[in-house]
Amino acid sequence: MTSNKFPIETHRDDIETEPFEAGPILLAIGIAISAVLPVFLTGALAVQIKSDLDFTPSLLGAAVAVFFLFAALSSFISGHFAHRLNGAVVIKICMVASSVVLCGIATIARTYLIFIILLAIAGTINGSLQPHINLFISHAIPRRRQGLAFGVKQAAVPLATLLAGLAVPSVALTVGWRYAYLGVVPLGIIFFFLSPKS
Repeated sequence: MTSNKFPIETHRDDIETEPFEAGPILLAIGIAISAVLPVFLTGALAVQIKSDLDFTPSLLGAAVAVFFLFAALSSFISGHFAHRLNGAVVIKICMVASSVVLCGIATIARTYLIFIILLAIAGTINGSLQPHINLFISHAIPRRRQGLAFGVKQAAVPLATLLAGLAVPSVALTVGWRYAYLGVVPLGIIFFFLSPKS
Protein backbone atom coordinates (compact mmCIF):
# COMPACT_ATOMS: atom_id res chain seq x y z
CA MET A 1 0.00 0.00 0.00
CA THR A 2 1.43 3.34 -1.05
CA SER A 3 1.54 6.13 1.49
CA ASN A 4 0.58 9.68 0.64
CA LYS A 5 3.78 11.57 0.11
CA PHE A 6 4.97 14.65 -1.68
CA PRO A 7 8.57 15.53 -2.53
CA ILE A 8 8.71 18.35 -0.02
CA GLU A 9 9.97 18.22 3.55
CA THR A 10 7.10 18.33 6.03
CA HIS A 11 6.38 20.67 8.93
CA ARG A 12 9.60 22.64 9.09
CA ASP A 13 8.54 24.52 12.20
CA ASP A 14 11.99 24.66 13.72
CA ILE A 15 13.30 26.98 11.00
CA GLU A 16 12.06 30.36 12.16
CA THR A 17 13.69 32.32 9.38
CA GLU A 18 12.24 30.26 6.54
CA PRO A 19 10.34 32.52 4.09
CA PHE A 20 6.78 31.88 2.99
CA GLU A 21 6.76 29.83 -0.21
CA ALA A 22 4.17 31.19 -2.65
CA GLY A 23 4.81 28.57 -5.32
CA PRO A 24 2.96 25.65 -3.69
CA ILE A 25 -0.01 27.87 -2.86
CA LEU A 26 -0.29 29.22 -6.39
CA LEU A 27 -0.05 25.67 -7.69
CA ALA A 28 -2.80 24.52 -5.32
CA ILE A 29 -5.03 27.42 -6.40
CA GLY A 30 -4.51 26.59 -10.07
CA ILE A 31 -5.28 22.91 -9.53
CA ALA A 32 -8.41 23.73 -7.52
CA ILE A 33 -9.64 26.19 -10.16
CA SER A 34 -9.25 23.57 -12.86
CA ALA A 35 -11.45 21.19 -10.88
CA VAL A 36 -14.33 23.59 -10.13
CA LEU A 37 -14.49 25.42 -13.46
CA PRO A 38 -17.02 22.99 -15.01
CA VAL A 39 -19.77 23.91 -12.55
CA PHE A 40 -19.02 27.64 -12.44
CA LEU A 41 -18.94 27.82 -16.22
CA THR A 42 -22.31 26.08 -16.20
CA GLY A 43 -23.76 28.77 -13.96
CA ALA A 44 -22.25 31.64 -15.90
CA LEU A 45 -23.27 30.23 -19.29
CA ALA A 46 -26.72 29.06 -18.16
CA VAL A 47 -28.68 31.16 -20.66
CA GLN A 48 -26.70 29.92 -23.64
CA ILE A 49 -26.65 26.29 -22.47
CA LYS A 50 -30.40 26.19 -21.78
CA SER A 51 -31.13 27.61 -25.21
CA ASP A 52 -28.92 25.06 -26.94
CA LEU A 53 -29.84 21.93 -24.97
CA ASP A 54 -33.46 23.02 -24.41
CA PHE A 55 -33.98 22.36 -20.72
CA THR A 56 -35.68 24.31 -17.95
CA PRO A 57 -34.07 26.40 -15.19
CA SER A 58 -35.05 23.74 -12.65
CA LEU A 59 -33.16 21.09 -14.63
CA LEU A 60 -30.17 23.41 -14.77
CA GLY A 61 -30.31 23.73 -10.99
CA ALA A 62 -30.51 19.96 -10.72
CA ALA A 63 -27.39 19.59 -12.87
CA VAL A 64 -25.45 21.95 -10.61
CA ALA A 65 -26.77 20.14 -7.54
CA VAL A 66 -25.59 16.82 -8.99
CA PHE A 67 -22.07 18.24 -9.34
CA PHE A 68 -21.92 19.19 -5.67
CA LEU A 69 -23.61 15.97 -4.53
CA PHE A 70 -21.00 13.84 -6.25
CA ALA A 71 -18.27 16.20 -5.04
CA ALA A 72 -19.41 15.75 -1.44
CA LEU A 73 -19.62 11.97 -1.69
CA SER A 74 -16.28 11.55 -3.42
CA SER A 75 -14.58 13.98 -1.04
CA PHE A 76 -15.72 11.87 1.92
CA ILE A 77 -14.40 8.69 0.32
CA SER A 78 -11.18 10.28 -0.93
CA GLY A 79 -10.53 11.85 2.46
CA HIS A 80 -10.90 8.46 4.14
CA PHE A 81 -8.18 6.97 1.94
CA ALA A 82 -6.06 10.10 1.48
CA HIS A 83 -3.20 8.96 3.72
CA ARG A 84 -3.04 5.56 2.04
CA LEU A 85 -2.79 6.81 -1.54
CA ASN A 86 -0.04 8.63 -3.41
CA GLY A 87 -1.49 12.13 -3.46
CA ALA A 88 0.73 13.32 -6.29
CA VAL A 89 -0.57 10.56 -8.55
CA VAL A 90 -4.19 11.29 -7.60
CA ILE A 91 -3.72 14.96 -8.47
CA LYS A 92 -2.24 14.10 -11.86
CA ILE A 93 -5.05 11.67 -12.67
CA CYS A 94 -7.68 14.22 -11.66
CA MET A 95 -6.09 16.92 -13.81
CA VAL A 96 -6.18 14.73 -16.91
CA ALA A 97 -9.73 13.60 -16.10
CA SER A 98 -10.84 17.21 -15.63
CA SER A 99 -9.55 18.14 -19.08
CA VAL A 100 -11.31 15.13 -20.60
CA VAL A 101 -14.62 16.12 -18.98
CA LEU A 102 -14.32 19.74 -20.12
CA CYS A 103 -13.60 18.52 -23.63
CA GLY A 104 -16.57 16.17 -23.40
CA ILE A 105 -18.95 18.96 -22.38
CA ALA A 106 -17.69 21.06 -25.27
CA THR A 107 -18.01 18.33 -27.89
CA ILE A 108 -20.43 15.52 -27.01
CA ALA A 109 -22.90 17.09 -24.55
CA ARG A 110 -25.77 17.32 -27.06
CA THR A 111 -28.48 16.23 -24.62
CA TYR A 112 -29.32 17.04 -21.02
CA LEU A 113 -28.59 13.47 -19.94
CA ILE A 114 -25.04 13.53 -21.29
CA PHE A 115 -24.51 17.01 -19.85
CA ILE A 116 -25.58 16.01 -16.33
CA ILE A 117 -23.53 12.78 -16.45
CA LEU A 118 -20.43 14.78 -17.35
CA LEU A 119 -21.14 17.22 -14.51
CA ALA A 120 -21.48 14.28 -12.11
CA ILE A 121 -18.08 13.03 -13.24
CA ALA A 122 -16.66 16.55 -12.85
CA GLY A 123 -18.04 16.69 -9.31
CA THR A 124 -16.44 13.35 -8.51
CA ILE A 125 -13.11 14.62 -9.79
CA ASN A 126 -13.37 17.79 -7.73
CA GLY A 127 -14.32 15.96 -4.55
CA SER A 128 -11.60 13.34 -4.99
CA LEU A 129 -9.01 16.05 -5.53
CA GLN A 130 -9.66 18.38 -2.59
CA PRO A 131 -8.29 16.22 0.27
CA HIS A 132 -5.07 15.67 -1.67
CA ILE A 133 -4.68 19.39 -2.40
CA ASN A 134 -5.02 20.04 1.33
CA LEU A 135 -2.45 17.36 2.13
CA PHE A 136 -0.10 18.85 -0.44
CA ILE A 137 -0.36 22.24 1.28
CA SER A 138 0.15 20.71 4.72
CA HIS A 139 3.33 19.02 3.51
CA ALA A 140 4.65 21.97 1.51
CA ILE A 141 4.05 24.81 3.98
CA PRO A 142 5.43 25.15 7.54
CA ARG A 143 2.70 24.63 10.12
CA ARG A 144 2.82 28.17 11.47
CA ARG A 145 2.04 29.46 7.95
CA GLN A 146 -0.72 27.02 7.12
CA GLY A 147 -3.57 29.26 8.27
CA LEU A 148 -2.54 31.83 5.69
CA ALA A 149 -1.87 29.14 3.11
CA PHE A 150 -5.29 27.52 3.41
CA GLY A 151 -6.95 30.93 3.43
CA VAL A 152 -5.24 31.87 0.19
CA LYS A 153 -6.12 28.47 -1.29
CA GLN A 154 -9.80 29.24 -0.75
CA ALA A 155 -9.39 32.07 -3.26
CA ALA A 156 -9.71 29.39 -5.93
CA VAL A 157 -13.51 29.47 -5.68
CA PRO A 158 -14.05 33.21 -6.26
CA LEU A 159 -11.30 33.21 -8.88
CA ALA A 160 -13.05 30.39 -10.74
CA THR A 161 -16.29 32.37 -10.54
CA LEU A 162 -14.52 35.42 -11.95
CA LEU A 163 -13.05 33.44 -14.85
CA ALA A 164 -16.43 31.88 -15.60
CA GLY A 165 -18.06 35.31 -15.63
CA LEU A 166 -15.44 36.67 -18.00
CA ALA A 167 -16.17 33.80 -20.37
CA VAL A 168 -19.65 35.13 -21.11
CA PRO A 169 -18.83 38.35 -22.99
CA SER A 170 -15.46 37.21 -24.29
CA VAL A 171 -16.37 33.74 -25.58
CA ALA A 172 -20.00 32.66 -25.18
CA LEU A 173 -21.50 35.72 -26.85
CA THR A 174 -18.98 35.71 -29.68
CA VAL A 175 -18.17 32.14 -30.73
CA GLY A 176 -20.45 30.05 -28.50
CA TRP A 177 -20.63 28.57 -25.01
CA ARG A 178 -18.93 25.32 -25.98
CA TYR A 179 -15.73 27.19 -26.77
CA ALA A 180 -15.65 28.50 -23.20
CA TYR A 181 -15.31 24.92 -21.94
CA LEU A 182 -12.91 24.04 -24.72
CA GLY A 183 -10.75 27.06 -23.93
CA VAL A 184 -9.94 25.87 -20.41
CA VAL A 185 -9.15 22.27 -21.38
CA PRO A 186 -5.38 23.04 -21.46
CA LEU A 187 -5.41 24.02 -17.78
CA GLY A 188 -5.63 20.42 -16.63
CA ILE A 189 -2.77 19.42 -18.91
CA ILE A 190 -0.64 22.33 -17.72
CA PHE A 191 -1.18 21.49 -14.06
CA PHE A 192 -0.60 17.81 -14.77
CA PHE A 193 3.00 18.71 -15.61
CA LEU A 194 3.33 21.32 -12.85
CA SER A 195 1.85 19.16 -10.10
CA PRO A 196 4.11 17.38 -7.59
CA LYS A 197 6.14 14.43 -8.79
CA SER A 198 5.20 11.09 -7.28
